[in-house]
Amino acid sequence: MRLFFYVCVLVLLTSCDSGSAQNQVTPDPRPNRPVESTKLRDVLLKGTRYSGSLDLADPFIFVDHVDSVYYIFGTSTADRGFKAYASPDLVNWVAMEGKAFDGFALHKNDVSFTSGGTSYSHKDFWAPELYKTGDRYLMYYSAAEHVFVAEASSPLGPFKQASAGFTPNSKGIDNSIFIDEDGQAYMYWVRFDGGNVIYCARLNDELNAIDPSSLSFCFRATQPWELLQGKINEGPGVFKHKGLYYMVYSGNHYQNQGYGVGVATSLSPTGPWTKDPDNPILCKPGNLVGTGHCSVFKDLDGNMKMVFHAHYSLHAIAPRQTYITDLSFEETDGADKLVASKSYTQLNLYSR
Repeated sequence: MRLFFYVCVLVLLTSCDSGSAQNQVTPDPRPNRPVESTKLRDVLLKGTRYSGSLDLADPFIFVDHVDSVYYIFGTSTADRGFKAYASPDLVNWVAMEGKAFDGFALHKNDVSFTSGGTSYSHKDFWAPELYKTGDRYLMYYSAAEHVFVAEASSPLGPFKQASAGFTPNSKGIDNSIFIDEDGQAYMYWVRFDGGNVIYCARLNDELNAIDPSSLSFCFRATQPWELLQGKINEGPGVFKHKGLYYMVYSGNHYQNQGYGVGVATSLSPTGPWTKDPDNPILCKPGNLVGTGHCSVFKDLDGNMKMVFHAHYSLHAIAPRQTYITDLSFEETDGADKLVASKSYTQLNLYSR
């Protein structure tokens, strides 16, 4: 079965540098780039008002090439599900009316699962990611520290649970999908195994179950920056560049100001993985702290970008806020090294 996938793959970077980075915030005026795509893109910001910053943790951006718009999902209303936001320009975002209950794209009412008297998918809705194959939109997420997938015919939902869960008998969070050039899909996620540890497994053709026999260990926290508070590697995301597999991931506890992003590489999607000795590649850029859990994607013009979250301020963690920066490769010692711009853009929220 050949899969037609519009995939926004996960990745993160930037040197751990508290130096002077430029924080480019553009709350107004409205974007003035010429509109040349669809009606949705044309009218998306009309009749809206600026509401402040977009506050999403664990952000993921889905690029809609049909309507030439972007959708973002993230951790925000963890006790209820996920809402959708859309943008024509990656800077200014509109709260969309989802098709599930109370304007959600995915609401807990549609994804309840009970096993052995234990109810899952009822709280702690974290780290959603959206993919498309054919006419199906698949949202992967964790709830009650278990990994699930839900399906809809629109990015706005309503997303209905498509399976009983990938790991009904073991906890897991922070799932991400990678589709290789041969069409084989892989899921990467975090298991609790003496800390937060990253594993992977092959997915079936329907993308709603893993092959348990293919379960493989990727890596655990080993570098000093990852061990400042807990033993944590999480938020994995994999992409391929010039035959080499890159995994971006977060290290350290999200509450720590030194929460950051590292990179590991491999010749195979299942490893073994080698961590970059220069990690973390994103940590305290400019005046931000607690920077982590990103996703990597290419915008509508083909430019490589990274979206990530950071603490609200130097003194408060929540609500975590959302930023985008540019990514590029620099040749170092004969290999391409992933780097992030020291400039970043804070995302703005508009509402009707």
